[in-house]
Amino acid sequence: DTGISKLPALIQYVRTLVASRASHPKVLLFGHHLAVLDGVEEGALAGVAHIRIDGATPPAARHAAVRRFQQSAECRVALIAISAGGTALTLTAASHVVFLELYWTPAALLQAEDRVHRIGQTAARVQVTYLLGAGTLDEALWAALKRKSRVLGATLEGGAEARASTGVAGASSSSSSAAASASVASTGLASGLMLAPGAVRRLDTLGH
Repeated sequence: DTGISKLPALIQYVRTLVASRASHPKVLLFGHHLAVLDGVEEGALAGVAHIRIDGATPPAARHAAVRRFQQSAECRVALIAISAGGTALTLTAASHVVFLELYWTPAALLQAEDRVHRIGQTAARVQVTYLLGAGTLDEALWAALKRKSRVLGATLEGGAEARASTGVAGASSSSSSAAASASVASTGLASGLMLAPGAVRRLDTLGH
């Protein structure tokens, strides 16, 4: 399993991320497999105030977790299963979204991104990062997602325009390339991880 194979690198990356509080005050971490969520929670979030939402989280607990993340300055990380928390949640306190794993459909990834692109978002710039395992199935899946996202972007053109980019990775541009370079320089990447091309985006204008 790709997620499990890159778990040590993901843990290292998340540790570095949460240590840089000034740059990343609140972060959403999206994963797909419970083993990856468990591994990151145990390996990188011990002692870090966070919430977790997955398929086993009851509705009342989901609402309480969202309130805590939104209102508590000490709660800095939301660890969320894409299939369980990628829709119907408002998590605008975050200004950085990280995908620990990919999913098979671009729509699910875009919906997960939209947890921060909602009414109430006050950050001038929101960063979205997709992490791929170098030399793994992630690379082929990312290419497939980009192909599918072009179709989705054409269908949902209005939403894509509001995001100032199209599809999962966004259209290549000098500004997105510069943002990716800046992210690599500022946070670094754990061994075995790579940034998806064009996947680090800083959106100057939010569409909400």
